[in-house]
Amino acid sequence: VDFVLQAWSIKTGLSARAYKWSEEGQGVQLTLALGPENRWCAHVQRAHRSNGTYLRVDRRRASFTQFCYDPDCRAAGFRGSDELPIPPSLCMPSASACTPACAPAASEVSRTSSAIEGWLSEQALAALPLDEIG
Repeated sequence: VDFVLQAWSIKTGLSARAYKWSEEGQGVQLTLALGPENRWCAHVQRAHRSNGTYLRVDRRRASFTQFCYDPDCRAAGFRGSDELPIPPSLCMPSASACTPACAPAASEVSRTSSAIEGWLSEQALAALPLDEIG
């Protein structure tokens, strides 16, 4: 979640905070409702004045997409931005959806934590194709 919010903040130039979230499909999809400080919409290429936006994370596809609640965008056929990549190592199932049998070994958790730290670096975030979103 932190990676997605950081990447979206860099893309939009606005701070990104999830004020609520939900998990669907046994943790395969996450929906992050963004706070009012970030209403940027990929369809209109600017922030909405009053309608909110949200990000949908698809762990299976290792990507996230931006959507909005604006009726004009929906009427125009906007069904979400282009997918933006998420490092596959960050798309592991949540602990709540994981039984002891599927939990990674301690060495794997350590390796994954190192990978996450590398992906969260400013250099790694800057290298993402965030300007290509449409």
